[in-house]
Amino acid sequence: MKKLEITKKLETMAKKPARFGSLLEDSVAILNLPAIFRCQKECTSCVMQGRPRIDREKEGRLPLWMMLKAISRFRESFGTKFVTINGRGDPLHPSLVDETLEKIAFSNSRGIGSYIFTAGENLDDEVCRMLAWQGANVMISLFGNAFVDADFFDGKKYQGKEGIVAKNIRTLISAFERSEKQPEEGLTRLGMNYVVGEKDIVNQSRLMSLRAAANEHGIFFICNVNFREETDRLLRKKIREIAKQNSDFGLEHSTYVDGVCQMGAGSSITIAPDGEIYRCPYMLDGSDGNITTITLEKLSRILSGHIRDRKFSCVLRKTEITQAEREENFLGLKDR
Repeated sequence: MKKLEITKKLETMAKKPARFGSLLEDSVAILNLPAIFRCQKECTSCVMQGRPRIDREKEGRLPLWMMLKAISRFRESFGTKFVTINGRGDPLHPSLVDETLEKIAFSNSRGIGSYIFTAGENLDDEVCRMLAWQGANVMISLFGNAFVDADFFDGKKYQGKEGIVAKNIRTLISAFERSEKQPEEGLTRLGMNYVVGEKDIVNQSRLMSLRAAANEHGIFFICNVNFREETDRLLRKKIREIAKQNSDFGLEHSTYVDGVCQMGAGSSITIAPDGEIYRCPYMLDGSDGNITTITLEKLSRILSGHIRDRKFSCVLRKTEITQAEREENFLGLKDR
């Protein structure tokens, strides 16, 4: 079992002393730069579909140079170590891929790591080689790719669109395996994300087999729960338990450190495509201002509040940190 590189580096930051607690608490470790919403999958329960804010982001989309300027600004002023490109859809969509790769290459040239999410529809040889060469961390979304099971890793044949996506994901895995640039021993730059549902309560064998196969091929495996919460609280609790049990290292999120998702509830900030500032890359409401007009003083106050707010492990799902997790975090802080 290998840990995702970005997760390990965030854990290392959390153990390194700084002026205000740890280095993780004394910087904006992650700058989320989601692309505009472009996706061909039309998944059921997609949190992005039918949102007016999505259209406004497209209309007010900032030029690429402003996003690159933000990367430099956060690296110099706030110690940012990673840029994530979540996409709110597919950041490798043909209309977005050049911009996405430019963000990754620009970040890498300034010593900033990258973390990108893909469902695999728009991968090809060149893109896969470029991601591997830049040392990007890539999370492969299985939401909408329900056909992927343990047999996927044994060369199972698929037809139609499933066959195309399967080929693309295998191309990605192969590119990272062959790359001259490899992470440290025990780490990986590829992960798979699985969203647990009611079907997994009835039978976990498929999920468990898939996770085992992914691990055998050096892929980090993480489970989440749906953003849209089930009305039955006991059902939600059971689904969350299954997700944690079937996630590598018992992590609830791929950037889970100190009891919170660092990408959306910890040492991070999100700049939407139109410059609006949010806590989490999947938020579309409740902007804290716009990066093009906000003062440095106000931005610093917002960032300080974000870093020190540890009420939720996931702010979008409103998942509160349990007492056991709070005690564990406290003991961890004492040990540093």
